[in-house]
Amino acid sequence: MIRVIAINNNEACVVGRNGIALRTVDSEKNWYRYPLGMDLDVYALSRKGNDCWIAASDGTIFRLPAR
Repeated sequence: MIRVIAINNNEACVVGRNGIALRTVDSEKNWYRYPLGMDLDVYALSRKGNDCWIAASDGTIFRLPAR
């Protein structure tokens, strides 16, 4: 399962299976992968301000800050 959340016209976060967490800050020209150090599925995705917050299937929560 893949989740996508837009922050504004230029920024978005994507999460999915096997610990995939990506963020773009330039209208999808470049995607930055955040190494979460695990291969669990990531299910929950939300945002607060310019940060994306994600939750893995084991309950671990991560913050994806703007680059």
